[in-house]
Amino acid sequence: MRYSGIDIVGDVPWGTHFCQVYGDTQDLIDILVPYFKAGLDANECCMWITSEPFNGQKAKNALAGAVPNLYDHIASGRIEFLDYSEWYTRDGGFDSARIIQGWIDKLEAAQKRGFEGLRVSANTVWIKEPAWQGFIEYETAIDRIIGCHPVLALCTYSLAKCGAFEMMDIVGNHAFTLVKRNGAWQVIENEGSRRAGRALHRQREWLRVTLTSIGDAVVATDLDGRVVVANPAATALTGWPEEELLGRPVGAAVQFINENTGEEVEDIVARVLREGKTVTLDGNTVLVTRSGREIPVENSAAPIRDEAGNVAGW
Repeated sequence: MRYSGIDIVGDVPWGTHFCQVYGDTQDLIDILVPYFKAGLDANECCMWITSEPFNGQKAKNALAGAVPNLYDHIASGRIEFLDYSEWYTRDGGFDSARIIQGWIDKLEAAQKRGFEGLRVSANTVWIKEPAWQGFIEYETAIDRIIGCHPVLALCTYSLAKCGAFEMMDIVGNHAFTLVKRNGAWQVIENEGSRRAGRALHRQREWLRVTLTSIGDAVVATDLDGRVVVANPAATALTGWPEEELLGRPVGAAVQFINENTGEEVEDIVARVLREGKTVTLDGNTVLVTRSGREIPVENSAAPIRDEAGNVAGW
C-alpha cells in the first residue's frame, strides 16, 4: 500500500490507475501537490506531465510551496516535469505502443536507481476530439499494464472538455474518479473495479486461510531468496517467529544438512532457479532449527511463475 497524499483517498495499492476531473488550476493544485509530495517522501520516482494553461513552470512553482528542496529533487532526477508534447506526441503523433514502452522503460530505470516505484500524473487537456477514441483505447491498455507493476498513475481531465459520453469513458477506465461537488472532493468508484476488488479480497482471504491450515511447512521467497510468506507450520518447525522470518534470506534462517555426513546439502533455491522446475531433496535431509535442533524432513521446492511464465520466486 502507498500513501496517495490525498486525504479523501488515503492509501492505495501499487498498480492503482485513477483520475481527477478538474474545473480550474486550483483544483489541480489541491490534488497533485500533495500527491507528488507523498511520492517524494516515500522514495518514489515521480513524473508530472503537464499541458497548458498549467505548464511545467507553474507546476514547479506550486509544488515548491510544499516541497522546499524541490529543485534538489529535480537535479537528482527524483521528479521530472514534461510537457505533453515531450512525452505523448514527441514524434509528431500519438503512438500508444511507444508510450506504453516508455512507461515500462521509466519504471525499470527507476528501480535500478533504487526507487520504490513510479508515481505519475498526466494532463489530458491537449487531446482533440478525433483522437479521443484512440486515447481511451490506450487508457484501457495502460490500466491492465499498470495493475501488474509498482506504479501509481493519476490522469487529469478538464471538466470543460467532458461531455456525458466522455465522462462514461473516463469513469469506466479508472479504478475511481475524483470530482468536486459543492466545494468538496468526492470519490466515484468504478463499479467493475469495486466488484473485482471485493472478489480479490475474498480470494486472498480464502488463500490465506488455506495456507494457514496446511499442516506442512510452506515458505515462499522472492527472486532474491528473501522470505515473503511463511505459514504457521513453517514458523513452528524452524523456530523463527513470522515477523523475524519475513524479509530474511531463506538460507540464513532455514538450513538443511545430510543426516549421514553432517554436511550442508546443496542450495535448493539456486537449483530451482537454475533448472526452473520442482526439486525434491533425498530422504537423508535434516532441518536445523533456530535453536540448533535437528529434525528429519522431506523437502521440495518449486518455482513460482507469473502470468507471463517468468520465474518470480520459489
